[in-house]
Amino acid sequence: MNDIVTGPKFITQSPIDIYSEVVLVKDESDDEITRQQTKIVQFAQKNIAANRRSNLSIKLSNGKALTAAELQYARQNAPELYSEALKQERMRRVYKQSLQQCRSQQEVQCHYERKMNTLIQAAAHANSRQGSSNLQVGGLTAEMKLLTDEHQKFVRSNAYQKLPARTKIARDKGLLSKRI
Repeated sequence: MNDIVTGPKFITQSPIDIYSEVVLVKDESDDEITRQQTKIVQFAQKNIAANRRSNLSIKLSNGKALTAAELQYARQNAPELYSEALKQERMRRVYKQSLQQCRSQQEVQCHYERKMNTLIQAAAHANSRQGSSNLQVGGLTAEMKLLTDEHQKFVRSNAYQKLPARTKIARDKGLLSKRI
C-alpha cells in the first residue's frame, strides 16, 4: 500500500503515510522565510490601514456621513479625518434644522440655492487667489455634495410634502400666482 502510481489516475498511499515521511529540518532558510512572512504581513497591514483611511477620505470628500464604526476608527487612527467628519456632521445638522424651519417648498428651494451660491462664490474666490490649495476647493465641493444630499433627502420626506408650494406672504403681495 506504499506504492504511488504516478499520473492522473490515483494515489494509493494514504495522506497519513505521506505526512509521516516528511522530515522537518530547521535551518537558516526557515528563519529567512519567517522574516519575509512577517514583512509581508506588516506590509499588508499598512496597506489595509492606508486603504481604510483612503476610503474614509473619499467618503468625506463626497459629503457622505460616516458610520459609527468608521467614526470610531477615524477617532483612533486618523484625527484629521475625524475632525472633518465632525465638521460635516455639524453642517448637516444645522442645514437640516434650517430646512425644518422653512414655511414652504419655495422657501426650501430658495434656501438651498442661497447656500449653494455662497459655496460656489467661495470656491471661485479660492480658485482666483494666489496660493490657494486644492484642499480648500475640495472641502467646498464636499460641502456642496453634503448640502445636495441633505436637500434631496428633505425633498423626499413627508415634512416637505406637507409644506405649501408657496408662502402666503408672497401670494398676498402679488409676487406669486394665487395657485398653491
